[in-house]
Amino acid sequence: MNKNQIGITIITGFLGSGKTSLLNQILKKERNFKFAIIENEFSELGIDAELISGIESQNIVELSNGCICCTRNTELQETLEELLVSGLKFDHLLIETTGIAEPDSIVQSIVANIELKEIFYIDSVICLVDAGNYFEDIEKTEAIKQVAMADLVIVNKVEKKTKEFTEEIEKSVFQINPLCNTIKTSHSDYTDHQLISSKIFNHKNFENAFNHLNQKLSFDIEQSDLIQSIGIKLDGDFISNKFMYWMEYFLLLNQNNIYRAKGIISFNGNSRKIVFQAVKASFTIEEGDFWPSGIVRQNRIIFIGKGLNKLEIHKSLKLLMHD
Repeated sequence: MNKNQIGITIITGFLGSGKTSLLNQILKKERNFKFAIIENEFSELGIDAELISGIESQNIVELSNGCICCTRNTELQETLEELLVSGLKFDHLLIETTGIAEPDSIVQSIVANIELKEIFYIDSVICLVDAGNYFEDIEKTEAIKQVAMADLVIVNKVEKKTKEFTEEIEKSVFQINPLCNTIKTSHSDYTDHQLISSKIFNHKNFENAFNHLNQKLSFDIEQSDLIQSIGIKLDGDFISNKFMYWMEYFLLLNQNNIYRAKGIISFNGNSRKIVFQAVKASFTIEEGDFWPSGIVRQNRIIFIGKGLNKLEIHKSLKLLMHD
């Protein structure tokens, strides 16, 4: 990531969870940013009507607060290219998905595209859930995947719910996605929380998340009927080329079963921590902080998906370690 890249915030959530309300809150609060916005379908454009001031082209809408909205319902790469050549300036991109969309394809299309990664970085994937309908919605595959993919889950519409009830929702969310953050809101009002330029997809606070995971789950399997969160711990160093080859092959074979994977790992001969994350068949690695001297390095990886065999994954990864 470099300072000239444009951050992307992906807003997802099941039908009626409050995505458009959150989008409007962002436009009102974040006055230091000039946003571009991609909506799945213009016919469902939920931005307040008074924000729209004119149409720059057939597919680009300029909003009265200086933001831009792209209304094309086409492949993401084509849409981004159109925004970039439109001549309209923006420094952050908001993508609001439809209520039944699975955001993994959006994330993967950016993570896996070398050209797009030169211009954009994913800042965060935000999932809203409706506190009143959560336990009914989460029975649907789309809703589960939305939570599983999220860096931040906003438990919305909590104003009429007890603290105990919302804590049960958070417990369910963490069973699906142990590494996400959660906040509670009414009317999607996220006052006192940083949503834009948080860099939580790129794991600005990645190690803190893993430390929290250690305390909360001790890297055991948390499983529902449809999803698992599998944590792997291994001491020592991976042989980098073996790890890269195995992971590429493993994710390709399991791209329909693994929604997300994240980890802090050690490569033999490298004094820095390696931050690893995957979305379906695509994965990235980047160097993090230096490992403290004089300690045994501990690799920690979590896989979120379905039909995963922790024992087999652990055995396979252990074979990739340096003697």
